[in-house]
Amino acid sequence: ILEMLVYSRCRGDCYAVGLNLAAKIPEILAYHLSRERGSQPGEAQHADLNLRFLDRIDAPQEPALRRAFSTMQILQLEHSFNASAFAARVVASTLAPIQNALAAGIGTLHGVLHGGADQAALETADSVGSPDRARAFVDKCLKNKQKVMGMGHREYKVVDPRAKYAKALAAEVTAGTEHAVTYQVLEAIEARFTERMAEKGKPLYANIEFYKGLIFRVLGLPTHYFTAMFAMARVYGYIAHVVESRQDNRLIRPAARYIPDTPRRLQTGT
Repeated sequence: ILEMLVYSRCRGDCYAVGLNLAAKIPEILAYHLSRERGSQPGEAQHADLNLRFLDRIDAPQEPALRRAFSTMQILQLEHSFNASAFAARVVASTLAPIQNALAAGIGTLHGVLHGGADQAALETADSVGSPDRARAFVDKCLKNKQKVMGMGHREYKVVDPRAKYAKALAAEVTAGTEHAVTYQVLEAIEARFTERMAEKGKPLYANIEFYKGLIFRVLGLPTHYFTAMFAMARVYGYIAHVVESRQDNRLIRPAARYIPDTPRRLQTGT
C-alpha cells in the first residue's frame, strides 16, 4: 500500500483516484493473507477477496459469516469527525494528493485508542478467561484507574448504536462454537462495567470495537489484520471527506497558546 501511495499521482478526478486506491486494498490484504496460509489468491467479488481464504467458513455457516463480515464493514464506513477522518481532512486541506490524505487517515487508525480497541478488547477477554472472573477484573481496573478497552465512546452517552448490531452478530456467529466462552466473557465484562458506571452516575457502554474483534476471530482473521479490516472499510469515509472538503477548501491550521509552568503546557483550539 505504501509503495502504491508513493508512486501514484493524483491527476484528474481525485474521487476516481481515491476509489481506485480503495478498490485495491481488499485485493492486497487477501494476497498477504493467502501468502501467510500458503495458498494463492484468485479472482473474487469484493467481500470474497478476504473471506475465501478464511479457514472457518464451511457450507452451513457461510451465509451467516458473510453477512456478519459485510455488516461490520458497513458499520465502519464512516463516523463523522473521528481522529483519522480529521487527520485525512487536515492533509486534504493542504491540497496534497488524495493518496496522502488516505495514508494519513489509515496511519491514525494504528493507535489503540482509535482503531486498535477491537484487538485489545479481545485480548482482554482472553486474559480474563471465564465469565466468573469478569467482575473482579472490572473492579480491579476501576480501582487502579485503568481503561477497559472497548467500553465507552467520546460521542455517545447512550449505547453506541453500532455496538448493538456487533453484539447481536457476535452472539449469532459464536453460538455452538469454541468461541462461545469468549463471547460470554465479553458479555460479563460489559455487564459489570455498565453496572459500576451506573453506580457512579457516569453511564458508559460498549462501543462497536468491544465485540468486533471476536467476530473477526470467528471469521478466521489473525489479530494483526483487524485494523486493516477497519481501514478497508473506513477508506471510503475518508474519500467522502476529501471530496467534500475540496468543494470549498480552507487550510486547517489550529491555533495554539503556550502556558508556562503548568502540567499541560500547550492548549490548542480551532
